[in-house]
Amino acid sequence: MKQSVPERKHRVSTKPKQPRHSIGSEFSHFFKGLWRLRYRIYAIIVLIALVPVLYAGSLNIPQEAKLAFGFTTLHSNAIFSTVERSNSSPFTFGDNVVAISEKFNYFQNGENIQDENIEYLFGQLNLSANEQIRLSKAAPLDQLISCPKNPQLVNTLRYPQYNITTPVIYSELTDLFQSNDDGSINYQAPIEEDLDQGPLSNPIQRLLVDGIVHIAFTAQPGEIGNSYIVGHSSNFSSVQSDYNFIFKPIERVSQPGEEFFVWDKCGRELKFSVFETKSILEDDVQEAYKIFPDKRVVTLQTSILEWVPGIGFYPTKRWLTRGELVLD
Repeated sequence: MKQSVPERKHRVSTKPKQPRHSIGSEFSHFFKGLWRLRYRIYAIIVLIALVPVLYAGSLNIPQEAKLAFGFTTLHSNAIFSTVERSNSSPFTFGDNVVAISEKFNYFQNGENIQDENIEYLFGQLNLSANEQIRLSKAAPLDQLISCPKNPQLVNTLRYPQYNITTPVIYSELTDLFQSNDDGSINYQAPIEEDLDQGPLSNPIQRLLVDGIVHIAFTAQPGEIGNSYIVGHSSNFSSVQSDYNFIFKPIERVSQPGEEFFVWDKCGRELKFSVFETKSILEDDVQEAYKIFPDKRVVTLQTSILEWVPGIGFYPTKRWLTRGELVLD
């Protein structure tokens, strides 16, 4: 008797058949992938090509721009530049040298990084209206106000509201500081009064006999900075002078909004509008000689006497009247 053979059932696979890949098809897919990524590849190539340029620093601000605006190039390349404009203080006091600096960073296409008022475009300095006004105000005084051919007054201060008219005497550094053996100025050794010889042993006190005194290491009246001028509100009874009390009328009285006038060495009439009055301690030289890097300031100073036990009346404070040059 024959045995029956069970029928074989054919299973149908549900998995998709994997296509056979040839070498040509693999290359085709590879290049298609590259094509889809072509823009990223372009960007990478451009960045690699720019690396030497970014660090080359071969471009500079035009010489005329550096001369006109006082810029020093710190870094410059085809993409962006960094420049610095430095304005040293008008004096060196002891070991302290104060410097004011401004840094500007900007793209070469003119888009500014930090400062809205300055741009660098195609190798030329393009300034906004506000920056042009600011830089024009920073120009030397001779470019803003010319000296008169026939001056009526020179070296004179007038404060009409208090009926003050007085000569301005310009001190020298040798009136303020002692000299070294080689003749150089010793900024760490200010000249002091010799009590045995009296108040006029001090050169500044001698100058104050003839008017008010401009301090030598500060800016000239009308120039950028703090032009410091001192005058008496009182003086020693032994000193005979018409100017012993010249600034007494403004001591603890002057107010912002008032005006005073200075006729400088060449006879220019300079008008100053008072913007600040204050009392400070006598030894607060940092506030007294405060730096104004973007203003043309004249500070009028007079001493405030107060009773000190064991000493008597003594100048313990300074009264400051600060005015800014008015440019029409």
